Amino acid sequence: MVLAYGTNDIGDDEPPEEYARKLDVVINRVRTAVPQASCVFIGPSDRPVKVEVSEDEYRQAMAAAHVPPDQVPEPSRGKKRLLFQRRPRQQAIIDVQRRTAWRYGCGYWNWANAMGGDLSMLSWVHADEALAQPDYVHMTKLGYERIAGLFWDALMGPFEAGEGQQWYSAKVIVFGLSMIVGLVLRFYLHEWPGIFARLAKGPSAEAEARLAELIRKARVTAVVYWITIGLAGFLGATKPF
Repeated sequence: MVLAYGTNDIGDDEPPEEYARKLDVVINRVRTAVPQASCVFIGPSDRPVKVEVSEDEYRQAMAAAHVPPDQVPEPSRGKKRLLFQRRPRQQAIIDVQRRTAWRYGCGYWNWANAMGGDLSMLSWVHADEALAQPDYVHMTKLGYERIAGLFWDALMGPFEAGEGQQWYSAKVIVFGLSMIVGLVLRFYLHEWPGIFARLAKGPSAEAEARLAELIRKARVTAVVYWITIGLAGFLGATKPF
């Protein structure tokens, strides 16, 4: 389950505490509907504050940023100069979302941080192949594809073994196998109390035969279980490949 909120919310003036209360209601409702589902919360993209300024103010800002006068772009006809500022509410909303996600057992992916942090939207808009729209809020098709790739890498990266990391994938597989073997062992043991109850009432060749069969199977399964547990520990401790 993937939940994505925040890009619109960081433009509101609602106190973060009130936003946290409303977000908690929403996530609680979702969690109640699917309590066993894995979940990931995606936060807002970077959304800088646009400020319209005069030509003089714009050139003063460029000078303060040490941009040489001959490199200051000429104004577009009929368009006002824009400066961009970090949106203070952006980080406040991200902090609220992260705390809420952790409280409900969800992962959290910081979209704005994946873009490059505060004011990174500017570089996405002005990339050679534009990754974001000139409204400095929405992505282009290419930008959304880039974000999808970044999210996928963050989500699945731990399961993709690069050079020197194959041991981790092997450990996950072996550990998962040990859990399955453990469930099989538990299935065999689950039948024992009933058989013991039958034998307590008197001799039963059928019950004794069934118990002997279960003990034999449980012994073999237990050996496999401890081998897989030991192998998972070995892989984690030595990282052999």
